[in-house]
Amino acid sequence: MLANLLSGVMPMKCPGWVFAVLPFVLFSCADANEGNPRWAAFPVTLYSDQAVVATAESERDFRDAMGFWEEKAGRRLFDYKGVWAGSGKPYSGSASNPGTIFANIIFKPSPWPLNGNVAGQTSFLYTDSRIHGAIVLLNRELATCSGDCPVSYGRTSERRVITHELGHFLGLTHNEKDATNIMYPTVMPGGTLSTMKVDAASLAALTKAD
Repeated sequence: MLANLLSGVMPMKCPGWVFAVLPFVLFSCADANEGNPRWAAFPVTLYSDQAVVATAESERDFRDAMGFWEEKAGRRLFDYKGVWAGSGKPYSGSASNPGTIFANIIFKPSPWPLNGNVAGQTSFLYTDSRIHGAIVLLNRELATCSGDCPVSYGRTSERRVITHELGHFLGLTHNEKDATNIMYPTVMPGGTLSTMKVDAASLAALTKAD
C-alpha cells in the first residue's frame, strides 16, 4: 500500500511570491526560481533532537540517510553535531513556519503541527539563492519501521522519510513522475535505499564547490 505523503520543501523569505499549502501539495516560491537555492559551503552543520536518535535503529536510519546523499554527491555534505543542547529552541516562530533559524536541526515536534498524513516537512531560509538555515520536521505520530522495512510490514519507512527530507534540506524539489526517485512525494513501501534514484544533475549543481 502507499504510505504517507511528504510535504514539499518550504522556503521562507521570498518577497514578491505567495506560497500556499493545500492538502498534500505545496506550492512555493522556490519552484519559480531559476535554479534552486543551495548552501554556500559544505559540510553543513546539523543537529537532531533526542527522538531522532532515540534507539540504535533510528540513529542508523538517520546516518544511512546522510550517507545516501554523500555517496551520491561524492563528498561530505553533513557535519552532524549530535543532539541539540542549546538553551531554548534553535528557531523563532513555529516549527512549521519559522521566522529565524539559529541552528539547522532535524526533529520530531510534539504535537505534530501538520496534517496527519504528512510524514515530514523541510523549511529553509535563503538570501540571494544561498540557504542560510533549515529545519526538518518528522512526524512522530506515524507508525514507522527501521532498516529495510519489508513491504509486508505495513509501516512507513523512517529511513526513506529522512532521506527524502534531507534531499529538500540540500535544495532538491519533488520529482512527481518517477516513484523510484527518492524525491517522489509519496513514501513508497519498503525501506531499502539501494534501489532509489536521484536526479544526479540537480544534486551535482546543488552540492558543487563554489
